[in-house]
Amino acid sequence: MNRTAQGALTGLAVGVAAGTMAYAAANLTTARQRRKMKRAAAKAIHSVEGFAGDLAGMMKS
Repeated sequence: MNRTAQGALTGLAVGVAAGTMAYAAANLTTARQRRKMKRAAAKAIHSVEGFAGDLAGMMKS
């Protein structure tokens, strides 16, 4: 997998996570729930980035 494809995959994942977080944050009422959602979204983004990096490493081998 080349850098362009890896960047596109990461960008797509970040966009989906950000959109989901924005939608959920609009429907959540308490600050605590919004904070928990932001934290969960950040963890998901880091997981996807790690997966994309691992996938790119396997494709190079």
